[in-house]
Amino acid sequence: MLRSLVGSEMCIRDRLYIDMDPDIELRGPKLGAILQQHNRFPANDKFADDFSKNAAKLLARVQAELAKKGVTTAAGGHGDPPQWTFEGRKEDSTIHKTVKFIQKSPTPRDLDLEAALKALRQEWYTEEDTRNEVACGLAIEAGPAAALCNLLQSSDKEIQGLASDCIKDLSIVGGHFGGGLMEFRQTVVGEGGVERLLAIIRAGGGDDAKTLNHKAIMALNYVTRVSSGKESLTQAGGIEVLIQLVNDPDSTKQGRTVALANLWNLVYPKASKDLMIQNGILDMIEKYLPWDRSRQIGLAPDTHVISQEGIKCCFFIASHLSYNYPVEVNECGIVDYALEVLRKEERSVPSSKSQFLEGACRLLDTVAMDEKTRPTLLDSPSRDTVRTMLFVLTDLNQDVDDSEGVSSVTTEKEGAPKEAFKMRAAAALDWMCKSMPQVQRQVEEYIQRMSKAGRGAQSAVHEESSLVWMAVKPTLLDLMNQAPGLFESLQAKLSQPEPSYDLLILLTAPVSKWSEFDSTFSSELQSLLSHRLFDPAVHPGSSMATRWAILCQSLIMAGLAEDVAQNWNQGKGSFIPDLVVQLIKWLQGGHPYKADAAKLMSILVANVHLQEPAFELVQQRTDLLSKMENKVAGSTENSALMAFRADGAQYLRTAIGCLSTQ
Repeated sequence: MLRSLVGSEMCIRDRLYIDMDPDIELRGPKLGAILQQHNRFPANDKFADDFSKNAAKLLARVQAELAKKGVTTAAGGHGDPPQWTFEGRKEDSTIHKTVKFIQKSPTPRDLDLEAALKALRQEWYTEEDTRNEVACGLAIEAGPAAALCNLLQSSDKEIQGLASDCIKDLSIVGGHFGGGLMEFRQTVVGEGGVERLLAIIRAGGGDDAKTLNHKAIMALNYVTRVSSGKESLTQAGGIEVLIQLVNDPDSTKQGRTVALANLWNLVYPKASKDLMIQNGILDMIEKYLPWDRSRQIGLAPDTHVISQEGIKCCFFIASHLSYNYPVEVNECGIVDYALEVLRKEERSVPSSKSQFLEGACRLLDTVAMDEKTRPTLLDSPSRDTVRTMLFVLTDLNQDVDDSEGVSSVTTEKEGAPKEAFKMRAAAALDWMCKSMPQVQRQVEEYIQRMSKAGRGAQSAVHEESSLVWMAVKPTLLDLMNQAPGLFESLQAKLSQPEPSYDLLILLTAPVSKWSEFDSTFSSELQSLLSHRLFDPAVHPGSSMATRWAILCQSLIMAGLAEDVAQNWNQGKGSFIPDLVVQLIKWLQGGHPYKADAAKLMSILVANVHLQEPAFELVQQRTDLLSKMENKVAGSTENSALMAFRADGAQYLRTAIGCLSTQ
């Protein structure tokens, strides 16, 4: 029988090995570390030693593996931050300890501070070099905003750059709009972060400072997605600085792109539009575009100076400016360029180009909205606007196999809202049909062709995927109702196995009574619609925001939402309660097109059966109470409950308004 080595024998053995290989003390641990790295998770310690950090890393790995199989989505769904229950004390985590060290304000040139900032960023990056929201949440809970904003004033450019990077990373998470994860963007604004980032950009400094300036402007792009950040940047003179950056011949292509993205963030208020016009933004746009207005031709873009994303920002900026300056926008050449882009587009649209095309169509929508500029869309044969819009509706389709998503300074990781360019094209046509008989005739002929195609033996889905965008526009819906047999042929498709969500939304638009909706759509079809649109596992992120928007519009279109508000009761299925829950979540998240959700919810909360669940969901956002302080009596939980009981519908409408404008 073998016996164990006694202590003296072990010492003799160890000395023998050391004599044979003097470096064994180094080689042994290294070999052990390699084995642990390949065979254990985490690699070098016990899981419980740093539960928070290891849980975040494990979650990221699991999500990455599931994503490869196409069966997962971002935790939380609909823009909600991921939820994870941590065991142990969060303040014992590496992230919390690192933040606490940074908060001690060591000397600006302290190498330990530089190392700590670098280490902190590494805590929320996975092996795939993507941010982990759980780790970001832990960092934000430790309260780093004040310390990071103070470091923006450091005399050490390296420290300034690292602080800018940390602010950017923590501002990216938590939805595309609003205060961000745990209101981090809002906190940075309150600590003076916007003014200090702008001061870095203003300081310039030649080629040596370009990297630092780029980091600062990237951070600004995400911090200013909350309304208070926009206001702070505008008041600090940010609009003038950003326009100068785009015009500066020494600016890099990426620097121009991010400056344009910041201008897009700022363009919404009327005062900002006025400042932009005063500072020559339309001249800036005209110089940026690859377009010779005098010859009405598109030029080959200089890829060293401009980018597709920069042009997309120009489209959106111009479309918002058009609300107040339609004539000026229409005359600067960008409308003609947008039409040229759409006519030359390939029929299969990749995700990377979806929002670019939406910007072009949105610009045409706002130009068509104004009575002064609407006729100009038909003045020139070269514009050919109606045929171009019908081409967009019928022939441009987002590639269904293009599921990798897009991540950029203006687009969420999951990609832009799907086929939003069709929604904007239909809106432009609706405006033109209101007052232009020749456009109405062209659209009537188009609807008749689609109606005949829908009744054909080889009927395909493309009829409903084109008509659904038109059905939520009042003038276009009237024309569709006049088309003989159109809706009858579409209703016949409900008997098909798993009809498309476009068909279900389309057939909702002309319905005015809940009883009619309930008889048209069986409980199975209602469940199917809920699953297709409401389940974040089916469509993560903002990809379905456009379908959500047109669903809201279709429920409002013929008065169905009003009928639900007056006559729906708890015994009439789960579709409406499910809808209310998801609408509130959508408003709480950072997705686009919130106005449609807010408009529908403001109608539905008149129904007393829907007020209690809506109130419970609204109260989950405790930060909302402070925003409502001056709008609803009191801001505490008890006074909010009292205000709700006094007038539930009014309280909820106020809360919805606050959520939709965050």
